[in-house]
Amino acid sequence: MRSEYLKYVVDTAEQGSIALAAKKNFISPQGLGRAIAVVEDELGFEIFHRTANSLSLTPKGKRIFPAISRAVQSMSMLHAEALKLLDDERSAGSIVFCSSIVFMSGMISRLYSDFADTSFNLRYVQLSTERIIEAFCNEENT
Repeated sequence: MRSEYLKYVVDTAEQGSIALAAKKNFISPQGLGRAIAVVEDELGFEIFHRTANSLSLTPKGKRIFPAISRAVQSMSMLHAEALKLLDDERSAGSIVFCSSIVFMSGMISRLYSDFADTSFNLRYVQLSTERIIEAFCNEENT
């Protein structure tokens, strides 16, 4: 599963609406709904209770939401840290980071514009929801 799906879950919970979260992420409501369904399928339970007029976190959704939110925050911090590397003219070689393509789009654009005459390597790493949640659970226990 792609990591930006976790961002869609957070945005949907915060907006209280699939339509509003979809608009925020420049994706169709149907596409966002399918992405959430993928996350729910991987977790083995529904995160959201959906009715015709409302959307709310299920009891299990409320329990897992903090971990999902931390995962999204960590990816955002990773993106910010990678951008700092771009500002450090002394850095050279490869930049390796793990992030969602949603978070990376600004960085990639900036790489091409700021370093047009420089050769660099990008490495994209994708983790499943299960692996991200497992990493956070293990981190909390250490």
